[in-house]
This record gives sequence, structure tokens and C-alpha cells, in this order.
Amino acid sequence: TATPQVEKGKKSIPFENVIYSYPLASALTDGYIKQPAVATRSNFTTDGKSDEDLETIKLKDGVLVHQETMTQLQIYATENNVRRVKPFMLVVAKDIEHAGQLEKRIESDDFYDGAYRGKVITVHSKTKGEESDEIVDKLLSVEDPTNPVEIVIHVNMLKEGWDVTNLYTIVPLRKADSRTLVEQSIGRGLRLPYGKRTGVPGVDRLTIVAHDKFQEIVDEANRGDSILVTGVVIGEDIPDKTTKVAQSRPSLHDKLFGGDAGSYDDDADDPAAGSKGKDHEKPTTKPLFTDDAEVAIAKQTLDIVEKEFGNVVRSSDLTKPENRQQLTEMVKERLKQDQPTLKGMDEGPSDAEVEQVVTTTVAAYTEMTIDIPRITVVPSGEVTTGYEDFDLDTSTVTQQPVDDQILIQTLRENRQYRLARINSAEEQRLEDYIVRGLIDCPEIDYDTTKTLLYKLTGQLVAKLRSYLPDDDAVRNVLQVNHRTYVDLIRSQMETKFRQHAEQYVTHVTSGVMKLRPTAMPYDGGEQIRPFRQPVDEKKNIRRMIFGGFKKCLFSIQKFDSDSERRFAVVLENDDDVRKWVKPTKNTFQIEYTGGQLYEPDFVAECEDAVYICEPKSADDIDDDDVQKKASAAVEYCTVASEAMGKPWHYLLIPHTAINESQTLQGLAAQYRLQNS
Repeated sequence: TATPQVEKGKKSIPFENVIYSYPLASALTDGYIKQPAVATRSNFTTDGKSDEDLETIKLKDGVLVHQETMTQLQIYATENNVRRVKPFMLVVAKDIEHAGQLEKRIESDDFYDGAYRGKVITVHSKTKGEESDEIVDKLLSVEDPTNPVEIVIHVNMLKEGWDVTNLYTIVPLRKADSRTLVEQSIGRGLRLPYGKRTGVPGVDRLTIVAHDKFQEIVDEANRGDSILVTGVVIGEDIPDKTTKVAQSRPSLHDKLFGGDAGSYDDDADDPAAGSKGKDHEKPTTKPLFTDDAEVAIAKQTLDIVEKEFGNVVRSSDLTKPENRQQLTEMVKERLKQDQPTLKGMDEGPSDAEVEQVVTTTVAAYTEMTIDIPRITVVPSGEVTTGYEDFDLDTSTVTQQPVDDQILIQTLRENRQYRLARINSAEEQRLEDYIVRGLIDCPEIDYDTTKTLLYKLTGQLVAKLRSYLPDDDAVRNVLQVNHRTYVDLIRSQMETKFRQHAEQYVTHVTSGVMKLRPTAMPYDGGEQIRPFRQPVDEKKNIRRMIFGGFKKCLFSIQKFDSDSERRFAVVLENDDDVRKWVKPTKNTFQIEYTGGQLYEPDFVAECEDAVYICEPKSADDIDDDDVQKKASAAVEYCTVASEAMGKPWHYLLIPHTAINESQTLQGLAAQYRLQNS
């Protein structure tokens, strides 16, 4: 709770018997919730205004804030290729009668020409029967974009138990002191729709519209005992299990040097210590190198391979006579420089000894590496760029004329934003208010986009004319929201930008995956689990580590779901699978929408093909983002197949299809995606 106290009359009694508290102020500092803010009009005074006049002003200005938020959320969703969030406004009424009056006023023709008719629900304790059921259904689905509700009026009924992430504007019309306004209001609307702050003020902000209480709320927020700035943690956070970090060594290192190759896990705890299961003991097979001199040669070989031969397309290229000879000479040169400090090398190894260790090391490297190409597609010949023709999405264009600037001040950081700013320049053509701003964007060339710009701004003006009374009102809205509309059109244009070339040239580089120790945080009470062992507490699987693999390129692994663990069992069971890996970060450079990079879950290599595998919840298979990643991965596989001389395939596998009776080939027969 954001308000850890009980209200008794005018007294606030803090909770007793608290074991641990995480104050609201800490959540604000850590960025887990929205930034609360209060809004008024610049230079506002209540002089000469009746209570009803003041309510109407606050309601209308609340709608202005709400409309601006809706547009900012659309722009953010378009620019970042994420789902669009539909915001709503909460109005706090004095009593049931007052709530009914407010609903009639908001849905009347006098309130923005009836624009909110059918978009308001009122919630109070006396709503009964079918009407109550309908209202509750609308309230519980208020985050659904198909739900028409944009304004919720309530009478002291939503104190608790109502968890939403799309409440962005609160208009309190019930008398309350400033502390109550702050504490009770913000607790309902601080959850973040995307689970994290975006860095966009309009997307990260909860606004309380309180013209008559503006200064009092600001003062209250800055008090030393305000819940926004203070918060004593009661008790100590004493977890029963600590978090530790283990290093997952490349299995290649175990094969070459054994499980205790010091330089590869110097700083890591060994979670396997004391573990009894045979499936996760340290390797018992004798490593290839135990002699100090041989170990030194092998380590130099690996270092030179990664630093000097990093651009070979295939690891097998290292076995070519010319590459092996060059590598051997480089290792000899390194050894001469390091010989005085190398134990057991007083006389130095013979050329034959060096060559033998290099050959053995390269063979092991080739055996225990998957060649993952880095593919870039570069346009060649005459290149043309431009925007596809499209129609503007004006669904969030509902802004209304304003007389004064709306001032918003954040309560935590005391930053001020002006929601509306009238532009003094007059334009004869209404579209030019927006076109003038668009041509200031460096990526938009006026000469080549003029026709499209006037089409889109014309559609914007047409939408405004469809609900505003006259062109004077349209001009006001265009002047006030000039910057917002420029961003709205620009963000939609970005999704329609296309580049055309006579041909595209594919470059393939860095074909060998660099295998380096990987840090893995895990529950301190854990030991390495045999990967075949079923997991009962599946929700905690991300805190576990697993071992006992024979074909994995790393000694231990973590999984994001039990479906991933079971898929690893499938790979280990399949005789056709030679090796597999969960790629580390930045192993792949598969670009999809907006230049974002897709990092697949698994790569498995068989004798005759390589498979990129993505186990996914069956409910998420048809998700737009999942499908875009899949399309990019299929294209990657097409290019990789040609470049590497070995077929690459992409599998998108629903979790319901994964069980230990399956083989990779069997799953590929059902879930392999191909270019259309």
C-alpha cells in the first residue's frame, strides 16, 4: 500500500506489527511507478467563480490533460513498436447525487459538444442488479482498447482492490485536505503500463487536476514527512537465501583443461560444491592438457584465435594448412616473449610440441563451437528512399480549444510543464501550422514529401473540423497542440519509410561464436540441479542453475521457463544433435522492426543442418512482436544457409509441443518456418 496507516476520524494511525516496509518514496526513486504531478492554469485564481464553475473548469482541463496523454501514448507506441495504452480519467465525486449530476454534465451537448457521451461510467454503492453488473464489467475491462469508457466517476468506492495501469488523470471534486488528496489519489494511478519508466514525461506521469488546491498540494508534497519524500524502512530485509553469482565456463575449457582451469573461473563461487547427483558432478574425464607447458600453449592458441582470427567465417577454416601454420608461428612468437615467466619451460617446447598442441586445441575448438555468422545487408547500386503513401491514424485527435495554459508540476522533482502554448504566428492555410513543424524535422525532405505532408495534415484538419464548431476553434487547437501533432504525424511517417536499391549485397563476418565465461546469478540456497530432474516450483526456475549436459557448449545453464529446460532435455536425448547452446547477449545481430535486435533462445547443430529454436508459450505464438522476430529470423536463416554452405532453419515451438518423446527433427517437421 502507498498509505500504510488507518484513518480514524482526522487521525492517521500508522500500521503496527510491520515486519518490512518499502516506502512509496523508494519506489519513486527506483523508478517503479509513475511520477505524480498536479495541474492548474497559469495565473489561476478562484475569485468570482462559483463551485459549479470551478468544477466545470477542472473537468474540462482534466479532459485536456487526458487528451494530450492519449496522443503521447499513441506516439510512444508507434515509435517503439509496442502495444498502445488507452488512458482514462478518474473523477472523485462528493456523494451519489453529485456523481449523477457530473455524469449528466459530462455527457451533455454543452460539454465539448457531447464528445464524451457513452464514454462515462459512475460507480457507487447503490448501483444494483444488471446495471451494476454492466458497470463492473466495464470497470474491470477499462484497460481494454475496445472498451469505450474514458472517464470513471466514483464516490469513495475504489479505495482498494482495483489494480489498473492506465489511469493517468485524476480530477478530485470532493473536499479534502491536501494530504488526503495526495495520499488517497495517487495510490490509485501510479502503476506503469509498460512495467518501467520510458523517459517520456507524458507516458510516465500521473496528473491530479486541482486548480484550487495547487499550491497546497505542492507544499504538502515538499513537507519533510510527506510520503513522497520520506519513508523509514521498518525492520531489516533479511532474506533466508542470498543471491550468489556463478560463472558458466565454456565446455571447451573443461575439455582442454579440466574443471579447475583457474584462469577461467577465478572469481566464481562453485555452486556444485558438495553436490551429490551424478548428473552434475565436475567432469571426471581426463582433460586434454595437464602439463603446465601444454596448458600455456593451448591458452595462447585460444587467445590468438579469438583476437587474430575472429573474422574467419567457419571454425573449420582454422584447420586449413595456411591458417594453422600462421597460428602456430604466432603462438611460438608469444611463447618466446613469455618464456622467462612460464613454469616448466626453461628450455622451451620444441616446434613439434607446439604444433601438436595447436593442432589438438584447434580440433577441440572446432568440435565445441557453433559457427554463427554475423550478417549485414548493404544496398548496392542506385539507392532511393521515401515514404509509402498512407492514411493518418487520427483516433487520438480529440483535443479541444483552450483559453489559458495548463501548468503541470511534478510533486517529486518540482519540474514544470506547460501543456498548451499558443503560437503567435498566423497561417493562412490551417495545414501549414503542422507542415511548418514537419519540415523542420531533419529526416523529412519537403520537396519530395510535399504531397504526402499536405495529405496527412489535411486529414488531421478534417478530423478537427468533424467535431469542432468552426475554423477559429480548429486554429486554436492547432496552435495549442502544434508540437504534439508534428510528433504524431512524424512517428507514423517513420513506420512508412522505405529504402529501395537496385540490389542488396550480403556481407558475412565473424562466423565463429566467441565462447567466454558467463556470469549467472542464482539463489544462494541452490546447488546445481540435474537438468533432467523435474522442477516442482516452476515459478522460481529463473533463480535456479542446471548442469550435467553432454552437448551444451557451456558447463551450466539457466532457463527462463520449464519449457526451455524440457527442450534442453530433447536436444540432449536426440542422437542427431551434435551440440547446442543458449546464445549469450549480442551473439546474434538479427534486426527486426525499427532496428531492434532479436536474440533467439537456442541454437542446435546437427550433422546436416543448424536450427535456431524459439520455445514460446502457445498463447504468445501469434503475438505481433513474436511474428516479426520470426520473420527476421527466417530471412537470417536464408542468408546464413547460402553463406555457410549448410542449411539453417528457424523453429517457433509452442510450449505444449515440448516433451521428452520428441526429437528435433520431429519438431522441425511441424514448426519450421520458411520464407514465403
